[in-house]
Amino acid sequence: MKKTVLSLALICLGLAMTACGGKARAASESGTEQESAVRPVINAQSSIFNTIKDDIGDVISVDFDAYLKETEAAFMFLEVSEDTTVTMRYTYSTAHQDGVKLGYYHEGSKDKTSEELTAATEEAYNIFWTEEKLTLKKGMNVLFVSGEDKTVKMHVEIEGLEPDITVYAGAFPKNEGQKSDKNEI
Repeated sequence: MKKTVLSLALICLGLAMTACGGKARAASESGTEQESAVRPVINAQSSIFNTIKDDIGDVISVDFDAYLKETEAAFMFLEVSEDTTVTMRYTYSTAHQDGVKLGYYHEGSKDKTSEELTAATEEAYNIFWTEEKLTLKKGMNVLFVSGEDKTVKMHVEIEGLEPDITVYAGAFPKNEGQKSDKNEI
C-alpha cells in the first residue's frame, strides 16, 4: 500500500513539474513574441530617447536605443546661424549586426554624408569611441541613423557648437512644437 501511494505521489509530482515547465516555456515563448511586437521603432517616434542635453561647456548629447526600419531615422536637429565645424563623438552597439549607417545632411540639400558603422557588441558600448569633424551649414542640419531591421544603441556628443550661433538643438524637428531652448529638451 505504501509503495502504491508513493508511486502515485511520484507520478503526480512528475506530471505537475511537467505542466509547470510547459507553462514556463510557453510564457517565455510568448514573451519573445510580445517583446518583438513592442520593439521600439525609431521611424514611428516610439524609440527610447533617454536624453538630449546641453552639458557644461557646450556639449550636446543624445542617448537612444532603437529598432530601425529601412528608412532614415533622424535623432538630432541642429540649426545654426552660420557655417561652423563641430566635433561629433559617439559610441554604439549594433547587436553585432552589419548594415547600420550614421550620417547627416543640411535640410534642403540633396547631399548626404553617411558611413556604415562596423558591427559592434554590447560590450563595446561606452568603451570604444569614434570622433569625427562635421561641417554644419547655416540653417537646419539633421543627424540620422538608418538600417533595415537593425537594432542600435547609441550615445552621440556634439562638441564645439557655439551657443551664440546655435538657433535650435533638439531630438525632434523644430516645427513639431518642441521647445527650442536646448537646455530644456
